[in-house]
Amino acid sequence: MGLVGGALGVASGLSIGQTTALAALLNSGTAQFLAFKLIQVHAAPAVVICTSLTLSLRMVMYGLSLRAKVRQLSTIWRVVLGFGLIDAVFMVMTVPAHSAYAPRRWRWFYLGVSGAMYGGWILATVIGASLGETIATHLRAGLDFPLVAVFGAMLASTLSSRSAMTACTVAAVAALLTLSWPYHIGLLVSTLVGVAAGAGLDRLICVRKTVTEES
Repeated sequence: MGLVGGALGVASGLSIGQTTALAALLNSGTAQFLAFKLIQVHAAPAVVICTSLTLSLRMVMYGLSLRAKVRQLSTIWRVVLGFGLIDAVFMVMTVPAHSAYAPRRWRWFYLGVSGAMYGGWILATVIGASLGETIATHLRAGLDFPLVAVFGAMLASTLSSRSAMTACTVAAVAALLTLSWPYHIGLLVSTLVGVAAGAGLDRLICVRKTVTEES
């Protein structure tokens, strides 16, 4: 993904330095790829920034999930860890064995995970930008495959309950039914429907458990 991202940056008209700087600033593959596409069509800087921020709104939910772990940390620590928060880091840090670490050990483990991923991403971006057009066309044409594979693998690791499986299934079905909706609004609607279904089932399970215990 980093190699392809670097090549796309150069193909969109940016220099190797600009491509690397954008990758370092965003620290988000999906936002970076979208930014390159917008730059290619000469979108206004404000549009690029707002679109990238909107695409990264899921990080707010990730941050809220990790709030209990960082509440006692200093502002500097929270800013550093917040910058390193990406999908893969969140998935690693929410593994039960890792989330059970003591706060001091947890923050250093988090920093190691995010730092390793960040360094690898920047290195791959530099190599991809340096190679530029020499990267095979079919590699860039298959840009969506590594994204789907990575997110699919991360998603599979979270389907450990009926509520999670219900949310995933309902969202997937809703996404297929709303595929023709303009501006990809169906994705947002499908997400909300899936979350509602999962939360509803979770609530129903809790109610049944309470009734069973009382009886």
